Amino acid sequence: MVLILSENLDESVNYVIDYLIEYKIPFIRVNSQTIIDEIIVDNLNDILLKFNDITLNINQITVIWYHRGNLNFNFENIKISKYIEHVKNEWNELKSYVMIKLFQKNHLGSYFNRHVNKLYVLDMAKNSGLKVPDSHVFLNYSSLSNILISEKLITKSIGSLYNDSNKNKTEVGYTSKVCIKDLEIKKNYFPILIQNEIKKKFEVRTFYIEGEFYSCAIFSQRYEHTSIDYRNFGIEPNFKCVPYKLPNDVEGNLDNLMCKLNIDIGSIDLIVDLSGNHVFLEINPFGQFGMFLEYANINLPYIIANKLKAKFEKVSKY
Repeated sequence: MVLILSENLDESVNYVIDYLIEYKIPFIRVNSQTIIDEIIVDNLNDILLKFNDITLNINQITVIWYHRGNLNFNFENIKISKYIEHVKNEWNELKSYVMIKLFQKNHLGSYFNRHVNKLYVLDMAKNSGLKVPDSHVFLNYSSLSNILISEKLITKSIGSLYNDSNKNKTEVGYTSKVCIKDLEIKKNYFPILIQNEIKKKFEVRTFYIEGEFYSCAIFSQRYEHTSIDYRNFGIEPNFKCVPYKLPNDVEGNLDNLMCKLNIDIGSIDLIVDLSGNHVFLEINPFGQFGMFLEYANINLPYIIANKLKAKFEKVSKY
């Protein structure tokens, strides 16, 4: 059986599931929103997960596809508040054990690689022979203001995207140009990651899966709001997106990087500058792939499903 760990609202997973159904591959999907009612560890041999009136023995699972996802427990049943933090710690230790056991099985994507350190990845990319933007981290406004005069700079989050929603609007911290006035207002918001702005011909989003590359070129520079970060398109993308082939040496260096990071599936963002250089930006280990099918006609759900099918059939032979 294939276990899919994902998010409830991730519709792209449904496209992969359609192929698994067609191939008659047994599977079960557990989303982060699924509440695990009980976990039973029987003499360290059998591990049973109980949820939604289902009892799942993890020995039934032969292949795992991790696409976000988590195992969550309902702490509302704990009536004595002083025990909540202790129970949460105990739950996290138990969950860690279950995840370790699960990911000893054949898998695509990993719970243990769900977070990557952006600065470390840039460092490893540079050591893998890839071009990366000049990057600096500043801890105070005075240090940063000294270079603002002569450089065209952009800023992005060191970790995950900032996202603030209210009744009127949603503010998301995509990559943006450095504005002195904004920084003067936000003097206490440091540390901050600053990179030299790279004038681009186009952006490249590459989907990597076990040494294979599926890429599309994104011509987002035509519009001001997407010229720095194509993700800042609003409701509907208004840029051109076409299939693209990375140069062999760039693919080789990227493959080297992904192997060093022990990531077997994920999305990679690059920029092609005005001189034709491919500049590495970052990795998303969740492997977002919806846009490939919709805008570049690359059927990644089919490719992923066939990877899972091959893993399942290989394990089933023994």
